[in-house]
Amino acid sequence: MHHYDSLQLVMFSGKGGVGKTTLSSGFARRWAQQFPEEQILLLSTDPAHSLSDVLLQTVENTPHPVADLLNLTVRALDADQLLEEFKNRYGEVLQQLVERGSFAEASDLTPAWDLSWPGLDELMGILEIQRV
Repeated sequence: MHHYDSLQLVMFSGKGGVGKTTLSSGFARRWAQQFPEEQILLLSTDPAHSLSDVLLQTVENTPHPVADLLNLTVRALDADQLLEEFKNRYGEVLQQLVERGSFAEASDLTPAWDLSWPGLDELMGILEIQRV
């Protein structure tokens, strides 16, 4: 792994069932062992989180260290919570943009927030990765 010693971010992606969780967990554990002075974050954006099963410990939206590797922290993003935080932070501005840039009324935007938009979970995950 010495070719990758300067990595800041590693992302595992692919369709369901190809081993993303297994590979990313193994990679993060190995990285934490190889660089004990570094803080490593293993972050799941998958709505069907399985990190708890792989790591044999509870993994939630709040970051927690792995029991046997204290420099490895794990977190499973809660896309619904992230969307609520996004709406609280930017909802008023977005409503103003819709009102000023279209014929829509503020009340017209409310149902749009409640829709399950394709890719919205992934977008919330990417925004949170960028924030972290």
